[in-house]
Amino acid sequence: MNFIAKRLPILQRVIPDSVDDDVLADHARWELSEAASRAAMCRDCPPRGGLCDGQTGYFAEGLYPMWLNDHIEPMPCDKFARYEIDRTLRRAGVGCAMIDATFESYHPNGDDQEAALAAAQSYVRHVVAKRDGASLTLLGQTGRGKTHLAVAACRELSKKGVGIMFVYVPMFLDAVRREGARNETLTFDRAINVPLLVLDDIGAERSTDYAREVLETIVHARTDDRRSMVVTGNRSLDDMEKSLGQPLVRQLVHASSFYAELA
Repeated sequence: MNFIAKRLPILQRVIPDSVDDDVLADHARWELSEAASRAAMCRDCPPRGGLCDGQTGYFAEGLYPMWLNDHIEPMPCDKFARYEIDRTLRRAGVGCAMIDATFESYHPNGDDQEAALAAAQSYVRHVVAKRDGASLTLLGQTGRGKTHLAVAACRELSKKGVGIMFVYVPMFLDAVRREGARNETLTFDRAINVPLLVLDDIGAERSTDYAREVLETIVHARTDDRRSMVVTGNRSLDDMEKSLGQPLVRQLVHASSFYAELA
């Protein structure tokens, strides 16, 4: 074993035993120390990844040391790539309880769930291929997997670099109202301009003229600008029209190239 590997045992994870001291002599000590530090971090990284989140420098976040062509090189880490998708979803507003949702983990039980899964997958394929602002609406009873499918769609689209804002509608409206009292419109403006807006559980909010006005403005603006939406609601189409008003619901359905209603 060469003297550097003895001095920095963690480098045994990076440098093969067959490498002799003459080859390592070309490496700067700082480089070896950096590699050893990152190798130790990689060893302790949790299964979901992310321990190097925020790291900069030669071994920035998402890079790990690898011995390649007689040299230590920073290489992309597959574990971090998966972690980065979760991080993107959290920053978009997806809650921890749903962060693991994928199309693969959705197990349909009945024709309505089969149809909803097919609609969500078709929506994703369409957006990836066309980027033309198509939308998806999923309505129906609680516990049928609408939010699961919405998050799964976001996961696939985030891999393609689509910017996402995921909001639980009652909390979103409260945030817009609070900002409005301070003459701020950051949340409202982002909801209009983000490439993909997810309105989760629309219709769960208290039915008021203010709520309808905010939602109508956002939906109308996004429809006019051909920006994509995913909408979920725990009510039937008729009940949604009663609570939100026929114009808003009809615009939502009209804007949705992909639609499913779960019993």
